[in-house]
Amino acid sequence: MKPSTTWSGYGRELCDGLGTFFGSRTQQTFDWPLAKDGRRHVRSRIGSAELPARHEAAADLAWLTATHGTA
Repeated sequence: MKPSTTWSGYGRELCDGLGTFFGSRTQQTFDWPLAKDGRRHVRSRIGSAELPARHEAAADLAWLTATHGTA
């Protein structure tokens, strides 16, 4: 991680979530249901910090159905 990486700014709670996750010594995965703009922001912050982290988007059908109903 770049020494100058700051996990705050933009007035977003997303950066606080990233800071908590990357500051943890025990947590290795983080399931985080985010909309498109949130995912874009998170990918951008991970990339700009040059972190050796993998991120992936997966559709959670149960969550989508519970949140938005059936199609």
